[in-house]
Amino acid sequence: MGEAKRRGSLEARTQDALARLRAALPDSVKCNNCGAELHEILPLDVQGMEGMRAAGVAVCTLCSHDTWAVDGTPDALRKFQQFLEEEHGGAAVSSGVARKPT
Repeated sequence: MGEAKRRGSLEARTQDALARLRAALPDSVKCNNCGAELHEILPLDVQGMEGMRAAGVAVCTLCSHDTWAVDGTPDALRKFQQFLEEEHGGAAVSSGVARKPT
């Protein structure tokens, strides 16, 4: 039996991975557009993004604006902000946090 099968079904492993990613994000963020409190933050896989420790996006139900929650090194946050601006234009705003890795 393979190692993956010992850790559970694909669905269980996927749920565990999403829970770990979500645990690295805040419980809620304020919408960068209208200020509404957003509790549903969808985690993103940042394994291939050097210097990024966590990233997620919350879509505001009131104004449909995307608000990003990110954690990483200053350089990684700069690159992420540049990506957002290139992909989404001037409307893209992230409120990233730069911390020393633990």
